[in-house]
Amino acid sequence: MSMEEHDNTRKPSRVNETNQHSALRTQQAERRRIQKLLTDIQSQQKAILDSIPDMAWFKDKESKYIAVNEMFGQTCGWKPKDIVGKTDLDIWPRHLAERYLA
Repeated sequence: MSMEEHDNTRKPSRVNETNQHSALRTQQAERRRIQKLLTDIQSQQKAILDSIPDMAWFKDKESKYIAVNEMFGQTCGWKPKDIVGKTDLDIWPRHLAERYLA
């Protein structure tokens, strides 16, 4: 292998470098798009929950709260944002929580 060939294998080509930068920009743009979509969905969920005058909530598959409305927070004595990620056992007396989970 000549010295020139050896040097070419050690240095990334301009084309390869440009392709990597382009791929990175594309990934960053996609991440921003997905983040905006997630933020929009969360805003819509909050608007739906807050428009309900009674207690309302969303839970995940593990029965953890992912969103609650103001009435829910007032009823249990918590701020709605502090309920996110908690279960019924975390916020209600045990005898009630067990009934809610059943």
